[in-house]
This record gives sequence, C-alpha cells and structure tokens, in this order.
Amino acid sequence: RTFEAAAFLRRAGADTSDVQRLFQSDLAGMVERYDIIRHAELVHGDIAVAAVEKEIDRVTAAKAADELLTLSG
Repeated sequence: RTFEAAAFLRRAGADTSDVQRLFQSDLAGMVERYDIIRHAELVHGDIAVAAVEKEIDRVTAAKAADELLTLSG
C-alpha cells in the first residue's frame, strides 16, 4: 500500500525526495510498531490480534495493523 501511495504521488507530480521523506519513520516509531507485531496472536487461524500494555498513538497502531494485514500463516 505504501508503494502504491508513493507511486500515486509521483504520478501526480510530487518530488520523489519529498515522497521519501513523507514515508520515513523514526526509530522509536518502528520499535513500537514491531513491539505490537511481536505481541500479535492468530485467532481462528487467520485473524491477528495484538494487545500491548502501554498506550500507543493511533498512527503507530494503524501502521502496525497495516503490516499485520500483509502477514500470512
């Protein structure tokens, strides 16, 4: 999805360096995302559910959920 969004922005005339900066993530956000993913469990074989103890901002949670959607098995 990120690739598709980046491709759309490029076709719309966006500067490629601006597009790259837009999709960059910082180390702390990446660590939080992978912490969520690490806690994920499969329910009924094909539904990923993750629960973490601390409060996570909505953007980070959405990015983690998006990554969980791409997993198989």
